[in-house]
Amino acid sequence: MTVTGVVVKSTVSQTGSNGTWVSNSNNVILRNNTITGNLYGVAVQGGFSNTIQANNLTLNHAAGVLLAGATGNQIKNNYLSKSQSGIDVWYGSTGNVVTNNHAIANNSLTGIYISGSSANQIIANNIDFNNSTSTSTGVYLSATSGNSFYYNNIRHNSIQVFGVGSSDLTANYWNDGATSKQGNFWSFYPGVDDGSGGRPAGDGVGDTYLPWPCPSGGRPCSVTGPAGVDYYPLMLPVKPPTLNVTAIARPLSGCSLPIPLRVNFTSSATGGSPPYSYSWKFGDGNTGTTQNATHAYSARGVLRATVTVNDTSLPSNSATDIVNILSFSGGLSLSVLDDAKNVVAGANVTSLSQPPGQARLNKATNSTGSVLVPCLPPGSYRIQLSKQGYETVLTTITIANSTIIQSVTLVGVQNAFPLALLEYAGVGIALAVILVRSSG
Repeated sequence: MTVTGVVVKSTVSQTGSNGTWVSNSNNVILRNNTITGNLYGVAVQGGFSNTIQANNLTLNHAAGVLLAGATGNQIKNNYLSKSQSGIDVWYGSTGNVVTNNHAIANNSLTGIYISGSSANQIIANNIDFNNSTSTSTGVYLSATSGNSFYYNNIRHNSIQVFGVGSSDLTANYWNDGATSKQGNFWSFYPGVDDGSGGRPAGDGVGDTYLPWPCPSGGRPCSVTGPAGVDYYPLMLPVKPPTLNVTAIARPLSGCSLPIPLRVNFTSSATGGSPPYSYSWKFGDGNTGTTQNATHAYSARGVLRATVTVNDTSLPSNSATDIVNILSFSGGLSLSVLDDAKNVVAGANVTSLSQPPGQARLNKATNSTGSVLVPCLPPGSYRIQLSKQGYETVLTTITIANSTIIQSVTLVGVQNAFPLALLEYAGVGIALAVILVRSSG
């Protein structure tokens, strides 16, 4: 589903409604929309592989975008301003990419708020002028790890970055991981690029006052935490590229077992001096050099495919775009026992509800009383277990990025019925005694 060119505007102050609510969905594209005056401009709750691109998401109450328990989404080329937060990444959201957003700016609380979430990439954004109060923050982190921040301009915020816990500063990454690492540009960085940090002088990366912005630890980056954050601060702001590059992948998600997931990539470029050269990194160690490519994934997890385009000017202009590919890594392993702890073979395992696009599960336990579904998209599954002679069991299981191992007990009907009779008989006896005493 693609939604484009729509204006969603609420005239009710601090409304409790979302401009656009993407609930437990996948492969939804929201592009070139104007969404303003709502609780959240766009709320993505659950689901995976959605794209929020080139939208004007300003003047919403809580945030421009909320990711809640969402996986492998792309938030890019948007304006996210004048809300409490530009982007909220909460509740176990993982594997999302937030990139090339023109302005995450002028929000009252924070530009980007990440809570209880990991393995997200925050790349090449302008996180600016979130400074309406003395505690307004560019990047706010709580219970986070494994998130990557690089090539961002983090400028003119009251507090550039704040971590609630020490690990929020030390367990996230603040550079691109390249051989010659580069981090982020920070306003008011006082360091110099003199080579004293062990890198060549004049390479554009600061060598003093490291890590920035809190080389001595504590405030403003944390209350009592360690020194943080960026050991490779950029000396100059990251400028918008001369080239405009767009990468598209189909499908954005799927299963790579037992057959590799085959993805078709296309790319386009404008600006600069054509003709262009193209270079792909598919996120699993493989590369390509054509404008359009097809790649088969055997790896599992969130894989980030990157295309880099160079033109023929001297020196050449360069620009990149990123596409998230979600190769499902979640699964379900169920063991079914009876109330005497014996295995139950031939029990039916079916899903009554599942994420959109996922076929209904319909399996039976094997001779060991188990069933394995190795490749499932993330989301909520309502599972029914049944077999003649046993009470039917319903359970809800949430699949993320690992295999859920669960044991379920089926109660035999022949065992439950006499117990019910005994309980009923006990009530009858008690009533009889009361009646006898009452008549005496």
